[in-house]
Amino acid sequence: MEAIRDEFARMASEGLRGEALDDAKQQTLGQLMLSLESPTARMYRLASTAVYGESYRSLDEVLRTVEALTADEVSALAAEFFAPERQSVVSLGPNGVGVKL
Repeated sequence: MEAIRDEFARMASEGLRGEALDDAKQQTLGQLMLSLESPTARMYRLASTAVYGESYRSLDEVLRTVEALTADEVSALAAEFFAPERQSVVSLGPNGVGVKL
């Protein structure tokens, strides 16, 4: 848990730089495109915009947004979402007891 916490802290302070940022963007772009291969997935995406009251964004628009992400934006998001007070750990198994970090 300490190693993960340290990595979260590093992401929050440094973000992703250089090749790591490029690799993460490419991975995300590929996952986005593959996630919408089936007609069912596309219909769920359309339905979620109606259910959550969000405006529809084309796949091309979403891909451009990901491609335009900067290291500073990634760092700011990591600082927000990886903040220690937002983290919790759940352990399952014979000795598993939920632990709050």
